[in-house]
Amino acid sequence: NVPVYENRVELVGEIKNPAIFETLKGETFQDVLDFAGGFSNVAYQSAVKVFQNTARERKITDIFAADFGKYMPKNGDKFFVEPILDRFENRVEISGAVFRPGYFELEKGMTLKQLIQKADGLKEDAFMNRGYISRLNPDNTMALEPFDVAAIMSGSQQDILLKREDRITISSIFDLRDEYKVTVQGEVRQPDQFRYAENMSIEDAIQMAGGFKEGASPNRIEISRRVSNSDVQSVAASTANVFTINIDKNLKLLADTTFILQPFDIVSVRSAEGYVVQKQVKIEGEVLYPGTYTIKSKDERISDLVKRAGGLTALAYTDGASLKRPGKDTSLFKSQKDSLQKELQLKRAQYGIAFSESDIVNDRATLEKKQEEKARIQNLQRLTQSGVDTTSFSKQAGIIASDLVGIDLTKILKSPGERYDLLLEDGDIIKVPKQLQTVRVSGEVLNPNNIVYKSGKSFKNYIN
Repeated sequence: NVPVYENRVELVGEIKNPAIFETLKGETFQDVLDFAGGFSNVAYQSAVKVFQNTARERKITDIFAADFGKYMPKNGDKFFVEPILDRFENRVEISGAVFRPGYFELEKGMTLKQLIQKADGLKEDAFMNRGYISRLNPDNTMALEPFDVAAIMSGSQQDILLKREDRITISSIFDLRDEYKVTVQGEVRQPDQFRYAENMSIEDAIQMAGGFKEGASPNRIEISRRVSNSDVQSVAASTANVFTINIDKNLKLLADTTFILQPFDIVSVRSAEGYVVQKQVKIEGEVLYPGTYTIKSKDERISDLVKRAGGLTALAYTDGASLKRPGKDTSLFKSQKDSLQKELQLKRAQYGIAFSESDIVNDRATLEKKQEEKARIQNLQRLTQSGVDTTSFSKQAGIIASDLVGIDLTKILKSPGERYDLLLEDGDIIKVPKQLQTVRVSGEVLNPNNIVYKSGKSFKNYIN
């Protein structure tokens, strides 16, 4: 025979062991609280709410801390222990140009100057003309109270008594202006923007930029400076002050000729007169000596390059020759080794040490062929369109951005030096394909395949 309970209560909320407990005659709420292990570390301990059952309905009662040992729990009682409020009764905050920004205890009668001293004082770059206090109104709306930082610290202005949740902000002089920079560009090793410093000379700026490149000229260095008093009504109003100076190639310290920079100056270093960096082109396919060649003169043309490559082979198909001109910024030869090494590191991280440089070269060649094939298809689609499709702007952009240049190598070799025999540019890639003996027919035909080419056959013949 298992007896049933007579008096059962439940305790939930911020206590250590929430549970249902059976109470015996004479036990109080304090005993139940002890059974549950006591309050948690964030419990509101001044009062506890209890839901009680009456003969007709339920009611809620507050039990205060003084009555914990007197209240006798009734059957069905459910006690709720709530957490403390998420707010501080004595907190203030200071931020900005002080040595120890953060939250501090609001002591009775604490003033603004005392809080600044408690934060170890003002930094050297503190903006002394103005600070402000963000303060809560009685209805919890926000109000701003400005103050003179210098006057508060010197005592010439009456100190301000702080209130709970006051937030004091003292700005740095650097927060209230654009960051002072100097730009160095042109023929220096590391062109960039650099932080301005007082008495900064042009030699200092060039040294920060890694010094001169090999082909840089120390003469005719140009410094452009912002104009603050330009005549807005004048058509020929000055937009910048430009200075041209010469300095020592070895950046020697010469006090009598030092040019002092100002914030936002732009320093431009020019190339030395007559200095030219080697420019390279590449020829591939059906020539005797394919490979990379250096341009010898400014007027070197495609026909000259074919001659230097030993001429064409017997199977060269000149009508299918192409010129790829990526341009200076995307030149095939620019930082090629660095690019290869970076890609090799990434691939080895993904696939292991077995991945080699030749794998990357093969991958690049495959990708290049796919891109060329895609460009040909896009151009074919453009030719077959009867009108302009305004929904295919991305395809049009791809066609416009193509770096392929149409050339007629047969005509070029027949009449070298003519206007269609283009001048070579850095990064050019000339491809001379092999003579093809088949015509490929694919798409919506019954038997797509490669058909042997025969001179004189029409389009209809190949389809049939």
